[in-house]
Amino acid sequence: MKRLLIFLFVMVSMVNAGALTDQELFVQANEFYKAGKCKEAQELYEKISDKSSRVYYNLGNCAYKQGKYGYALLNWRRAEADWGLFNRAELVRNIALVKKMVGGIESNAQQPEQQNPVQRLMLGLHGLKNATVSFIRSTPLLFLQILFLIVWFIIFAVSRFLYRKKQGMVILGLFFLLVSIGSALAVKYGLSMRQYGVILHKSSLMSGPGEGYHALGEIAEAQEVVIQKQSADYCKVKVHGQIGWLKCKNVGTV
Repeated sequence: MKRLLIFLFVMVSMVNAGALTDQELFVQANEFYKAGKCKEAQELYEKISDKSSRVYYNLGNCAYKQGKYGYALLNWRRAEADWGLFNRAELVRNIALVKKMVGGIESNAQQPEQQNPVQRLMLGLHGLKNATVSFIRSTPLLFLQILFLIVWFIIFAVSRFLYRKKQGMVILGLFFLLVSIGSALAVKYGLSMRQYGVILHKSSLMSGPGEGYHALGEIAEAQEVVIQKQSADYCKVKVHGQIGWLKCKNVGTV
């Protein structure tokens, strides 16, 4: 009886979905997701016209539970761009998890108690790098620019006074802060100047935009690429230092 009611609820919702507001679609999609109906939830999330970071995050969760890791990573990356500066630890962990899974790292990785200090250090640095890049992705460029100018002005205004007071460590700390913000600004410029994509399905990397060209190799699902240009149905991408062409339908743009 319970299954019948859920089925009828799904059918009625799908018929009336076109007339629902984004908020109503979001609420119903959440109910389906809680009931384990990931496919139905995904269909309703997709119908939301103005997708927020929370919608993209939930879409990523639905895709992950269905084993669609490329779609999961794509939607989590889209959520990341507009997530904000706080409460992002779970999002970063999810992105790291799916990248480990598709890279074949998770199943072969040693447990923390089996790792030596160097391995734990490298793993920690890798996690810190991912969290830092994720933070920079979601930080507005204008905010970083203003912050850099403020710190630079403070150093210009007080460095002579601090020098006379023999506060060399304070000056050094301010310069370190300025360099850190400048580095973040450079990374942000680099990210904003490139178009990134995620491989949605395992694809052949071709030497040119067509099936008649030589195959360079296979690109696994959920690999991240830099999209350089598009020609008809093919996209020119750079992945792991190699440049080739993929069918655009197999690449989702972040």
